Amino acid sequence: MEKIDFGNLEANIEMLEKSGLLKKKKCLFEIGAGKGVLLNKLLKEGYRIAGNEVSSGFVDRARELFGKDLPIALTRGIDLPAKSGEIDLAISFDVLEHIPDTSGHLKEVKRILKKDGIYFFGVPNKLTNVPFEIFAHRSLCKYREWHCSLYTAWGICRVLHRAGFSDIKFHRSNFLTPFFIDKFSRHFGKKALLLFKILNPNWLPVWLRPTLYISARKK
Repeated sequence: MEKIDFGNLEANIEMLEKSGLLKKKKCLFEIGAGKGVLLNKLLKEGYRIAGNEVSSGFVDRARELFGKDLPIALTRGIDLPAKSGEIDLAISFDVLEHIPDTSGHLKEVKRILKKDGIYFFGVPNKLTNVPFEIFAHRSLCKYREWHCSLYTAWGICRVLHRAGFSDIKFHRSNFLTPFFIDKFSRHFGKKALLLFKILNPNWLPVWLRPTLYISARKK
């Protein structure tokens, strides 16, 4: 069966809803919308939102799944199809870690945001993702092929500050979703799930959590 969403969609939706950032009158933009699952969901719920994607195959499939009028644009590189100062809230999930030029990406996000606009995003935590990928793929460097820009909590704060963002906030979420449990058991076996009886990842401090959910305000 075709997988039409990526990453921990349940956690992403939960974090968006808990953040209090979603407002019907605000102008939203999803960066790296993939096959349009989240974009379509928010659009159907009445939000003013558009998005972009760098994969032509994903854009074509998104329009097959959700209609040709789905506001998803095919783009190249880090350029975003929005006017300067047009967007109230930019969102992205499992995107930043795939972009080699993090500084250029954040500069472009800042460009499209209004004054005091917010960038809300989820990105794998370098402290937990690198050991997981090394063990799962039995390779010290294979993860770099798809995760070229990983950061710790402190590292992403430094990059955001340099890019001109302030009011950086880390959001806590529930990671024991079906996606997380399935991914963990596929790589480590179902017996390894007993580990969560001893160490629930939801108890971990933010800087040790598998995914960092962050909001940052344009200065």
